[in-house]
Amino acid sequence: MDGTEVRASQIVKTLGADDGADQARKVKAELQRIRKTIMDGKQTFAEAAKMHSEAPSAKDGGDLGFFSYRGKMPVAFSKSVFLLKKGEVSEPFRTKFGFHIITWKERRPGQLSLEDVREIVRLRIAEQLRQELVSKLRKQATIKWNN
Repeated sequence: MDGTEVRASQIVKTLGADDGADQARKVKAELQRIRKTIMDGKQTFAEAAKMHSEAPSAKDGGDLGFFSYRGKMPVAFSKSVFLLKKGEVSEPFRTKFGFHIITWKERRPGQLSLEDVREIVRLRIAEQLRQELVSKLRKQATIKWNN
């Protein structure tokens, strides 16, 4: 929430709309093999991205530039990136774009203070409390139909 940004790289393998679970397993296994090659030092992440990635960023070694947690990237992608340590390579994970492995190279600290994000935090907490209350009330509710 403080506006921190990371510079990350990705390797993406896409799935077609009609690809089933078997194809997804194959793609995930392929990314696991690529990750192992990188982790064993046989290839750099950038070399592997240029060779294997199906994303437009492949020509740049998978480099996505800087981005913050919210906004530019899908939530699942941002969660995965921001959980990593510098230079660490993620396990394969899936988004609506396909399967990814990612790494980040740089982090820029955010410039926002608590005062800057106070309203956002308040709204999120209020929404969370509202959802909890609605869920609790739904469990207790009895619905009667008058026909």
